[in-house]
Amino acid sequence: MRTILKSLSCLTFILFLPDGAYSQNLNATLQNADIIFQTSSSNQSNAIMWASKSLYSHVGLIEKSGDKTYVIEAISKVSRTPIEIWIARGRLDRYAVYRHENLSPAAQSEIMAAAKSLLGRKYDILFTSDNLEIYCSELVAIAYQKSNIALGSFQKVSELDVDNFLVKKLVRARWKKHPVCKHSKTFEDCWPKILEDKLITPIGLTTDQKLKLFFSNYP
Repeated sequence: MRTILKSLSCLTFILFLPDGAYSQNLNATLQNADIIFQTSSSNQSNAIMWASKSLYSHVGLIEKSGDKTYVIEAISKVSRTPIEIWIARGRLDRYAVYRHENLSPAAQSEIMAAAKSLLGRKYDILFTSDNLEIYCSELVAIAYQKSNIALGSFQKVSELDVDNFLVKKLVRARWKKHPVCKHSKTFEDCWPKILEDKLITPIGLTTDQKLKLFFSNYP
C-alpha cells in the first residue's frame, strides 16, 4: 500500500508546478474533433491513472458552435459541456489537446455527428466492450471509428497495471454488475474473466501516430 501511494504521489507531483491558462487565442485555434484530456477529480481517477500510468484520466471531443466551444464527454451520461466548465472541473485546470493529422472537414463533421448521436447514453462504470453504455475514451474511439478512423489501441485489462490495491478496490465495488460475471459467485472467480475483457484508456488513444499534441499546460 505504501509503495502504491508513493508512486502515485510521484505521478501527480507535476500537477502542482506552474500552469498555463485557457485563453481566447487558444479557443480560436481549436477545431471540431480535437481531442482534449485532463486529470479528472472523480473518485475513480487515481485508479485510472495508476492502471494506465498516465495523468490523463478523462477525455472528450472538442465541438465548435459559432463562437462557443464545448466538450462532448461521457460522464454520468454522454453530455455537451462548455469548455470553461470542463477545464475547471479537472485538477488544477490541467488539460492537453491532441489533433488528428489531415482530418478533412467532412471527416470532422462525421466524427461530431457520431459523438452527438450518443448524447444521453449512460456512463459505463465497468469499462466493458459491449458499447451499450459508454465510458469517456470509448466515446472518442467510437466517434472516430464512424468516420473509418481506427484511433488508438484497445488492450486487455490484464495488459494494464491492475494487480494493485487502488484498481482492485474499484473493481471489487462494481464486479457483480459486470456482464462477464453473470455466473460468478465470488470476485476471485470473476477477476480472471475481467482480465480478458478489452478497453481503451485515455492515454491509449494517443498511441496513434497520426494524433499529435496541439496544446498542453502540463509541465
